[in-house]
Amino acid sequence: MQHATGQLSLTTSAINTLGAVIRIFTSLTDKAGAAMVRTYILSLIMNSTLLTQILYFGPTGRTRSKLAKLQKLQKKKN
Repeated sequence: MQHATGQLSLTTSAINTLGAVIRIFTSLTDKAGAAMVRTYILSLIMNSTLLTQILYFGPTGRTRSKLAKLQKLQKKKN
């Protein structure tokens, strides 16, 4: 299984996550409807998940290189 972020942008994801936080704040400040706030909270959760994946896996696919090293070590043992 390969884990890499590919073409995903760290900057864009960070801006989207920050934007969701700001939308939640302004919605609560302006006493917007609960449905609107829930929508923005869902947006925050999804954008945060994407941002976390980008930060964890990185654009170079570090996990993929670790997996390749482990496979080489297993072949040497056998």
